[in-house]
Amino acid sequence: MTQLYAIRAYGGEWDDSWEQVRFITDDEAKGQAYVDKMTALSERLREVQKELGTFHTEWQLANPAPKCRDAKHITVPKWDSKVTVTIEMRAERTRIEELNRADYQDAMKPYYDRCTASRLADEAKKATYSEEIQRGLANRDDDTFWDIGPVEWLE
Repeated sequence: MTQLYAIRAYGGEWDDSWEQVRFITDDEAKGQAYVDKMTALSERLREVQKELGTFHTEWQLANPAPKCRDAKHITVPKWDSKVTVTIEMRAERTRIEELNRADYQDAMKPYYDRCTASRLADEAKKATYSEEIQRGLANRDDDTFWDIGPVEWLE
């Protein structure tokens, strides 16, 4: 009977550890070549993650967080159980809540804009890498390790 080999991917630590047989082959050399290729890719992805982390940190330092103004807060009316609440009273409370929400969003706009710019800069940096690297980053293959081993037969 032909000897078969399992190509296994695994990763994580402790509670989030995982492993999966990805392929079975009868050609050990071909399987080992695939494992070597994927191991090299995983190592490259770990390097890329470090590069992206450094890029992100440098971008954050070059573009410090803006000072946001304090939002004005109008006290929202609350009623005790003895008050009969009318539709107009509820409408006024809803209007005040909307004013508070809109002013808060306006006060935080510089911060939100910086967050958007940071995300776009990170995405632009990722786009400079090959499709294989981008796919590996999306799949979190930087946390994947590979090996090959013989498959035991049940007789």
